[in-house]
Amino acid sequence: MSDQQPSDEELQLLLQAMFGAEPAPPAQAEFAIAAFDLPKIDEELAELVFDSTDIAELAGVRSGNSERVQLSFAHGNLSLDAEWESTEPVTITGQFEAPAPRTLTMHRITGSTEIELDDHGEFEVHSLIRGPIRFSGQSGEGRLETDWFSI
Repeated sequence: MSDQQPSDEELQLLLQAMFGAEPAPPAQAEFAIAAFDLPKIDEELAELVFDSTDIAELAGVRSGNSERVQLSFAHGNLSLDAEWESTEPVTITGQFEAPAPRTLTMHRITGSTEIELDDHGEFEVHSLIRGPIRFSGQSGEGRLETDWFSI
């Protein structure tokens, strides 16, 4: 596969051919663009090493109306922990463990946002609406990409 990204017009033609004559919604166009990066993601995709929902389901644990979810991802010497409660609006707290300097970006269907990290790599993101999300982090030791997950 070529490293060259398709133009917006080429993506619109592809999506129109696949989904009909109407112009494709922006979310479909974003997914089509992301598909061209998939071969690179395999090299950087972090492994999900902990998912609190797996433990809660095995134990049959439910905590009232609010459930706390914790996920941990790792790739090489880099790791990302994130947790949130199942109430809306959602606040995600976490830590990107990687040597400084480091950056962390949160990706949503509607776009991407760089996350502010403190000196320890900790972060907090407020007022999120439920939906698919993923993180990508960069440091001098490499790159970490989480798979998409739902909050």
